[in-house]
Amino acid sequence: MTNQERLNKIIGLVGRDKVSDQDKAEIGRLIQIFREGLSLTPKEFAQQLGISVQTLHRWEKMARPPRMAQVRKFEQLLAETEKRASGAAGEVKMYVQLDSQYLAVRPLPYILLRERDANQVYLFKSIRPFLAGWPGQPRQEMLAIMEERFNAKKASEFYFVFTKYPGVARKTFTSFKESLEGDREYRKMNLNIKGYCIDDTNVALGLGLSPTFAAWVVIVYDEMAKKMLKREFDIFAELPVALLADPENNVWKHGAEDVWVELPQQHADLLWRRWRPMLEQWNSERGPCDLKMLREMERADSTLENSSLIEAPTIFG
Repeated sequence: MTNQERLNKIIGLVGRDKVSDQDKAEIGRLIQIFREGLSLTPKEFAQQLGISVQTLHRWEKMARPPRMAQVRKFEQLLAETEKRASGAAGEVKMYVQLDSQYLAVRPLPYILLRERDANQVYLFKSIRPFLAGWPGQPRQEMLAIMEERFNAKKASEFYFVFTKYPGVARKTFTSFKESLEGDREYRKMNLNIKGYCIDDTNVALGLGLSPTFAAWVVIVYDEMAKKMLKREFDIFAELPVALLADPENNVWKHGAEDVWVELPQQHADLLWRRWRPMLEQWNSERGPCDLKMLREMERADSTLENSSLIEAPTIFG
């Protein structure tokens, strides 16, 4: 019996005019199996439904069946879980080969779907822009994810990691923070968005902030997603590609688009074991840069650009 079939049976029993003791026993048994089918502990299941663990215990131990309005929340939870599972499967239409291994190429919507299950999201850019810094669908989808988790009291933290080098990465992050600061609806979530402005060459290169890669994204999952996906995090690399525009004449179209590549778990483990302590140390010693600091850097950039005697600095120079 599937979880959907169990749910249908629960709805049928709860909807009866008179629920017998035998019905209560069957309802309790089905609820427990339904919960276990979602790989949720009693505490996690209760939190998802907005009830106490004691109430759930009474349901499962046949003391009192749930009301129909409460059972309807089972439907929503099941739909969300199936959606996550569908996204976790992630239809892969393309692979790239690297060192005799095939890596899955993922579309941007897949990355955004995985962010819905995240406790923390780390976005690394060296010289390329953060899409959240520009008005458009990527920014709106990220804000929708943040708002959804914030309202569910499972607020995600987003960390933008970039170099101090004057460029669109820092500029677009500054723009993103300013847009949140000026919007009353999203201002409450601004504290969960932090920027690390790396001005040390060794640290920057150690964190993969090199023009070789367009970006890295690290998604650290919440407890429910860890159980479902059977891993703690994923790392995706955004790579610039060239397309074969004219196969007959071997004509390539360079810089046509970027692709997202999902790293194999063993490679992701090695990278995150190195990156996480570096980020923790940077946070303890320097901390995130606030909007005031970012605006000062932007003003300094403008001064340097207007001067014909001073060259703009670069930590990679």
